[in-house]
Amino acid sequence: MPMTTVDNHHIDAVFPDAQELLTTLNSIKPDAKVTADIAFTEDGLTVHWINKSKSLQSGIFLGKKLFEQYSLTSVVEFTVDVITLLSVLKVFIASDVGAIHMEYPGPNREFILKSSIRQSGSSAPTQDEYLLPTAYAKIETMAYASSANLLEYFNEPSSSILGKGSIFKDAIEDVTMASKDVLVEMKDRPQQLTFSSVSPEIEVYVDVPVDSLSAFACETPIVEARYNKKYLLNAFSVSPGNTAELGPDSHLCKVAIDPEGLMKVTHMWKMMPRNIAEQSTMGGDVHDESKQVMVVTQYVILPMIDGVDDNESEFNDMSSRAQ
Repeated sequence: MPMTTVDNHHIDAVFPDAQELLTTLNSIKPDAKVTADIAFTEDGLTVHWINKSKSLQSGIFLGKKLFEQYSLTSVVEFTVDVITLLSVLKVFIASDVGAIHMEYPGPNREFILKSSIRQSGSSAPTQDEYLLPTAYAKIETMAYASSANLLEYFNEPSSSILGKGSIFKDAIEDVTMASKDVLVEMKDRPQQLTFSSVSPEIEVYVDVPVDSLSAFACETPIVEARYNKKYLLNAFSVSPGNTAELGPDSHLCKVAIDPEGLMKVTHMWKMMPRNIAEQSTMGGDVHDESKQVMVVTQYVILPMIDGVDDNESEFNDMSSRAQ
């Protein structure tokens, strides 16, 4: 009996690989005991969460071209427990499954996940090519929360830099060995980008050559803010799990810092849908840009206050200023 679309499902989608979906969601470093806001739109799937201290927000966008099937009758928004969602995906992977089928709503507004194997080796399956599910889960959902979006407090004009993701990743990993916080400095004249970390035992300074960047815009003579190194590592040491090896140019990163020090980190990944990547093993060109799609991961990080990691107080202060 093949899986078929049920008329009252607002979303009926098939992602080609359960392991890759779990790797992608894990790449945005969820905290335990938090909820995730999930939205299916005509463009694709967005998953977003904010940590308990309201210090770090992370999210990911998967365009519908990454799905083998994506049928949407209306925009779908709901909230789920993060650990429950990830635990279910781990169980599916342990069952050695391939594609994962997503439906919403279930009979009681659950998020339904089914895993299946294909009847044939086709890389572009049809509905009739799926066997009975090898795993099945209904995840309880809550009303769409989206109550603590740090982007609402991001102000312009912001200073920004754009470059290959590996440039920022290497700089952050080098500088975080000294202490628990990192100072990020941008200077306009001459243009300069420096990451530094100082402790009684060691001082580390990393200057990123501006000519290695694709863009540099400093809106004031100097921009500086201090951040918890844990959140910087979360935001910059990230990989969503590529479906094809497209090289270092496939990953761009934009960093923007607003006048209050709020940092927005946006990773843009070129990825190849799995069915096209599989075809490349039979003579297709995996580097054909017309077949590549973009995966976007984004982080928002609150600055530290006078060197103290009291970000919940800072979040409350920002909220009061915005009202």
